[in-house]
Amino acid sequence: MAANDSNTFQSVIDDANNLAALTAPLTQKVDKISADLDSVSNFLNQISTLSSDLNAATSDISDVQEVCLGLSPVPIVGELADAVADACTTINDTVGNAIKQINDFVQDTVSPANGVITDIKAGVADVDKALDDIADYVPIFTNTLAILQALDSIAENLITALAGSDLATRLTSLRTTYDTLRQDVEAGITTVKSVTQPISDALDAVAGPIETTVGYAGNVASAISSLGTVTGILDPIKSALDTVENAIAPVKWALDAVSCIFNKVLSPVINEVLEATGLQSLVDGIGKKLADALGISAILNDIEDAVSIQDLDTFATVIKNDAGSAASTFLGGWQQIKTALGKYSVNQDQARDQAIKDFVAAIAAAPAGSDVGIVPNWPLPPKNYVPPVAPAPKPSAYAAQFTSIHQQLQALAAPLPLAAVARFTALAQVAEPALGPLGPQWAPVVTMAAAVDPTNAAMATVRPAITQLNAKYAVFADTTPLASALGDQIGDITILLQTAAALIKLIDTFPLLGSVLTPLAAALNDQLSLCDAGTKAVVALNGAIGTVAPAVKTAGAAAPAPTLLTASAAKMTGWAKGAEMLARSIDQARTVKQTATSGPDLDAKQAQLNARCAALTGTLQTIAQCASDVNTQTKALDDQLVSYANALLEIATHGQLMSQQGQATADQVTKLVSVIHSLINPLTLIVNILNCTGTPMKTAASGVLQVVVHSAVSTATSSASAVQSLIDAGFNKFLPLSAMTTAAQAASNVLGAAMEAQLQKSSAAVSTALQTLQLQLQDSVSYTFPTADGTPSAPVSNQFLDATTGASTIALYHSLSA
Repeated sequence: MAANDSNTFQSVIDDANNLAALTAPLTQKVDKISADLDSVSNFLNQISTLSSDLNAATSDISDVQEVCLGLSPVPIVGELADAVADACTTINDTVGNAIKQINDFVQDTVSPANGVITDIKAGVADVDKALDDIADYVPIFTNTLAILQALDSIAENLITALAGSDLATRLTSLRTTYDTLRQDVEAGITTVKSVTQPISDALDAVAGPIETTVGYAGNVASAISSLGTVTGILDPIKSALDTVENAIAPVKWALDAVSCIFNKVLSPVINEVLEATGLQSLVDGIGKKLADALGISAILNDIEDAVSIQDLDTFATVIKNDAGSAASTFLGGWQQIKTALGKYSVNQDQARDQAIKDFVAAIAAAPAGSDVGIVPNWPLPPKNYVPPVAPAPKPSAYAAQFTSIHQQLQALAAPLPLAAVARFTALAQVAEPALGPLGPQWAPVVTMAAAVDPTNAAMATVRPAITQLNAKYAVFADTTPLASALGDQIGDITILLQTAAALIKLIDTFPLLGSVLTPLAAALNDQLSLCDAGTKAVVALNGAIGTVAPAVKTAGAAAPAPTLLTASAAKMTGWAKGAEMLARSIDQARTVKQTATSGPDLDAKQAQLNARCAALTGTLQTIAQCASDVNTQTKALDDQLVSYANALLEIATHGQLMSQQGQATADQVTKLVSVIHSLINPLTLIVNILNCTGTPMKTAASGVLQVVVHSAVSTATSSASAVQSLIDAGFNKFLPLSAMTTAAQAASNVLGAAMEAQLQKSSAAVSTALQTLQLQLQDSVSYTFPTADGTPSAPVSNQFLDATTGASTIALYHSLSA
């Protein structure tokens, strides 16, 4: 049988080893393309949801438009309000057109691209699994082939000596079976080799376009995140407009009807408010500011360029696991190899053991003096073989989750800002009135107005803290799966270590290997004990997190929106300026010729306004106390979140390390132990047969089998040393189970009932303070006035004029100006 010359199996072994070397570079490319494809998928999903993102951004624009419509008829400020409203209308129209383009683009381009990407990702995943299999199984299959080679080389020399016997017939049949096996393996290897380069070329061809897409994805992601700056642009404008609106509320009746009051009293004060709020500068270039923030044109250009990947379809035909594709051929060839050799693997003992028994029986039956030949040394990898035993370790399935949790915990641990927002405080800093200070008769008005500044300052201190705390609430939920993810990670590592320990226990029954694996077994048992302790600590930690999480959720639901604080500033500043305008209008009314009843009426209105301002001074003090309470409790809530984050940060760091490299190390240990087992398992049978034959085996036959055993044991011992080195270096470095357990136990002591109680206490205090604050800020009265066409206006909410007082005030001023 020429096919079974002494080098036949060695050539197959060399081919198998070369296959591992040939496919190893593909692994790196496939890993890179997998990560990029995930980024592309996320990008396509972002495009699909971009319409809703734009709608959310423009809702703020619509809110400002509504305020502008109310202020449009107001002299002086109306022109600014109209400019803002026009800019908002233009932007909303632009956004509406963009949303239509995006929706069409999603339907025509993104959805089909998503389908192709999904197919490609599935094909890449299949190839990636096959590459992992090749790296895992080739060493084991090489050992199977080596044993077959050794036994076959002995049998080759015994065919003649056993000629005519039943054993010779069986031996010939067995060698024919092995020759078929060799041919199947060679055919599979040839098939895999034939498409390895085309797959590599396809990966290279598509890598550039996909990387380009990933780059565009980053641009679009940045543009989408900048949509939030629309709020930053509009917020001060809306605050300024709200301040004006609140300031003119008690004198809105006089804007058109009583020109002398407007010109001499209201106009200067409105200008002061505009100066203080900086509304003119805020409005300048508003259209461009909004357009730049939305970045519609750039987003549309980027998504169109990014998804125009011409090579996608070509790449899909190569990499999809469809009939006739290179990927399908690759997978088919590798499956042929696995199927052929799998019949003789450690998991298929019956076929392999029967083959060994037949070989050994034939050797034992050979006549004395038979030429058994020289058994080749245990096959070594070819010189050009670079074993893929230490590629960059693949992160576990939990790696991305641990990275995200760690980032969110860092955000939770950041301290709250203490400084006030300058522009927020500035809303209360109104310039010195051009008309001079109010007289002493208006002392309650002056006192109330003076109380606005410190109250607004108190509110300004709260706002940035609330903004950041709300951001922390938003990410808190993302950190709560830490313990459960860590438990799953430890569970996966435990299974790997248990598998390795079980294999070592089996290997240790092999008498010729000695105690070489004893240190490995001890190290694995130590790690398994640590895994058990870690699992228990993580279960307790998960319970502690579960205790705290509902309280944080409740606190988040009770937290004030920062816009409430902005509106509060506008409201209170409006009180001060509105009261001033009413006071000056009363002073102005006293300068004209009085009627018999007008003097007492003006005295009564002065008394009413002073009384209302005296009450508002108390209200402002209550509001300032509410702001102080919210600030104190916000700090207390944040202290708990910081404690929570600091308690878990070290654990998340350990989780990152275990998911990035720890599990890969445990996996590598298990694979190397599996390689040793693939040697020792069949050798055990050979040794048992050598030691248990009824009659002493011929010296020559026994000798050649001992050579097989000795060579295999030498290789197993060498592999055991590699495992020991990996354990010594890897377990201590990448499996910080002891430190993680200690940190988890400490965190469980920090988290729990005490933290829950403090969160609940502070959250309830914030809720109470906010309820009081909102109640104090409500306008207490409203009035109507005749419009130009004689119809009543919509009710004007304010703090000073109710329906009766408003009607009498309007009547009084009309009588004085007649």
